[in-house]
Amino acid sequence: MSECQLLEEGHSEIVAKKSRFIGRAIPITSEQQAQDLIRGIRKQYYDARHVCYAYQVEAVTRSSDDGEPSGTAGRPILDMIGYSGLTNVLVVVTRYFGGVLLGTGGLTRAYGQTAKEAIEHASKMEILSGRQIDLVCDYNDYGKVDYLLRQNQIPVFSSDFGAEVALSVMREEDSYEDFAKEITDLTGGRTRIQVSDPLKYGLVAGEVRLL
Repeated sequence: MSECQLLEEGHSEIVAKKSRFIGRAIPITSEQQAQDLIRGIRKQYYDARHVCYAYQVEAVTRSSDDGEPSGTAGRPILDMIGYSGLTNVLVVVTRYFGGVLLGTGGLTRAYGQTAKEAIEHASKMEILSGRQIDLVCDYNDYGKVDYLLRQNQIPVFSSDFGAEVALSVMREEDSYEDFAKEITDLTGGRTRIQVSDPLKYGLVAGEVRLL
């Protein structure tokens, strides 16, 4: 699974045997921010029985059962983060106890499902590894280049129409060499091509976002 980051929060809520589970999946940039958010959520839900969480940021991974039986809350939340491929994310599941015991299996399912739905409801950006390719061609060749880009659904994230046409696209690491060769062959070597060093970029609904 490719790496992903959240763009906006995701929320969820489920009820299991009268216990209410409230989930939030939140984009973060630091462990300090995660801890600040957790404190804020504890204040917001001051009357809840448990505020359990997991997060991954700055190569740090942490989780908390917050008084639930060991491994029944923080671990399934963390597992859902892992399955999603997300980085830089905090997932918090708050539980209001309904008076009926769920057992370890029931707790694990409830916390995992709440975390899963919160993540699914969040807006995400796929993170890819690749190369920025800058193309400069004349107007006679632009039609061919544009056709190739459209046929292959390659988004242009920067363009300039001056004396010549300058376009910037992003291609994944395993395809940029073939793409550059195809452009060269298509325009008889007339298009100037500059390839960047390896980098990571975001992709949202087919649009490139520079990181």
